[in-house]
Amino acid sequence: VIDFQDVKNVRFYVPGPVNDGVEANAGIGNYWLERDSFPLVNETEEVAFYLNNFNQSFSPFEPSDPFDPIKYTHNPNNPVQTIGGGNLTLRTPVTDKTNAGPLDLSNPVYEPLTMDRPDVLSYISPLVEDSLCMIGYPKMKLFASSEVEGGGPTDTDFFVRIVDVYPDGREFFVSEGAVNGRAREYARSIYEGQANENALYSNLESGIVYELDFKMMPIAYTFGHQHRIKILISSSNYPRYQSHHNLPLNEGEFFRRLPNDGQTYEFNGSEMSPRIAEQNIFGDSRYPSRLIIPMFGKKTINFTDEIDKPLSFEIYPNPTFNEIYIKTLFRGNHQMTLYNINGKIIRQLQLKSTLSFIDLSDLPAGVYLIELKDAKGY
Repeated sequence: VIDFQDVKNVRFYVPGPVNDGVEANAGIGNYWLERDSFPLVNETEEVAFYLNNFNQSFSPFEPSDPFDPIKYTHNPNNPVQTIGGGNLTLRTPVTDKTNAGPLDLSNPVYEPLTMDRPDVLSYISPLVEDSLCMIGYPKMKLFASSEVEGGGPTDTDFFVRIVDVYPDGREFFVSEGAVNGRAREYARSIYEGQANENALYSNLESGIVYELDFKMMPIAYTFGHQHRIKILISSSNYPRYQSHHNLPLNEGEFFRRLPNDGQTYEFNGSEMSPRIAEQNIFGDSRYPSRLIIPMFGKKTINFTDEIDKPLSFEIYPNPTFNEIYIKTLFRGNHQMTLYNINGKIIRQLQLKSTLSFIDLSDLPAGVYLIELKDAKGY
């Protein structure tokens, strides 16, 4: 016989590492938890993780120096695709399977649609030394600007996704959040815990830096030993959300559209077409963008390494006979230059994935040097 007075009001599952090859993660996460309320106000503590544009890292340490924003371009007609999350009614764009839950974003089928793109920024943490559990509503404080040709009033969206990077390179979707520029005051009121239905909606001004605060979707999740936490920032997540047109809106109006549908919008008497915007993401001492995680259990965070260089990478095996693999922390346009012992350039390649295979079977035996640079020349 069940006495319903003893049954908790909320029961939820706390996912954790699965088949990650790390012995210490056996028994970490993957359990049911019951409580009388959610979020767990008295059992969690908000911990800020800061974005650092110097090396695109993500850690509890606030940047100490000013640094330039990192830019990307949002094209309304070529949006980032929705992969994973709470999307039970959607199908994945390629494999036509249910597009929900912690899908592996590093899957070669999904990666070029949702993550390995020039319009998606990534920030990554050092290795988690001990497990890290979050339960509740992550919150984001993002400093950003949007620039359009000709300047003036505009509008756009920003999306943040949290990803669990496994030791073997798999990258599983965890949670997400979004904020619309015009709705920034309403989003801030939710962030602060008191939704203001009367908050004003107003267009952005091109090139002006805004502080955007938003509350993300509720989550219970455990990152295991030797995992990393990755943050993805973009301005689209389609078709879960409309691909934003980057146009200002008249008071009380909306502009519903689909990519490449040819629609125009009239703003203050001028006909406008969806346009490209250059987005600027700030993460430095002046504009400390940060994700605030509701930490459950322990209140300290330990990491086994630090990301202290703009470009960190591994090359293996060394020595080798026929091939090498180059592993980087960040996706992007990395230039690899291979030299012989006399300094002559033997080969130059553009590497866009975090794990790249290089065939060396055509080279004679000898000593070779590798130079790897990121898009900024580091």
